[in-house]
Amino acid sequence: MTIDNRRQWDYDMYRNFPVKITRYEHLERGPVFESHWHEQFQILYFEQGESLIHCNCHPYEVKTGDLVIINNNEIHYGETLCQHLIYYIVKVDLNFLLSSQVDFCQTKYINPLLQGRIRFQNHITQNDQLAEQIQQIVKEYNQQEIGCELAIKEHIYHIIVLLLRQYKQELFHNNGYDRQQKGMHQLRTVLELSLIHISEPTRLALLAY
Repeated sequence: MTIDNRRQWDYDMYRNFPVKITRYEHLERGPVFESHWHEQFQILYFEQGESLIHCNCHPYEVKTGDLVIINNNEIHYGETLCQHLIYYIVKVDLNFLLSSQVDFCQTKYINPLLQGRIRFQNHITQNDQLAEQIQQIVKEYNQQEIGCELAIKEHIYHIIVLLLRQYKQELFHNNGYDRQQKGMHQLRTVLELSLIHISEPTRLALLAY
């Protein structure tokens, strides 16, 4: 399905820079992105309008100023509920936060984030601190002054700290993490089969395989 009636601006400082920002503007109701998942950690910031974001089968009604956190490998898709929606997607490769020398912070926080054992609440309403960090990242991208890469990394760290303190939802130990990953794998398999056989009648036996 092709998503039309949208304007898109990509902020790419460098091809290999591990933080990517895209600004989207949708001018009518309908889908804004299709169901998918990825390894990268992602933040959606809604500058204007109303949207419905589905994350792991849970729908969230999102309004101006809200954020949506997409943890790694979470299946998500979205649709706009208004005639003029503007939002940013900030996609972060969390390997960006690793250091060459393993330290306590990396062991306690960054590695569990990369492994999916620490996860955050998806829908965040009206948090001025987080919104300001996103706005500062966009500003650094636009201005591209010397040291902007360091500033962006600082803001990413600040966002992680705020999320850990206010919106940490789950901390998986090995058994719980394995069960969660198995469930996500099964859900992704069903989605993949549905897309492959999209023009065919749904067969429950195939999806249950």
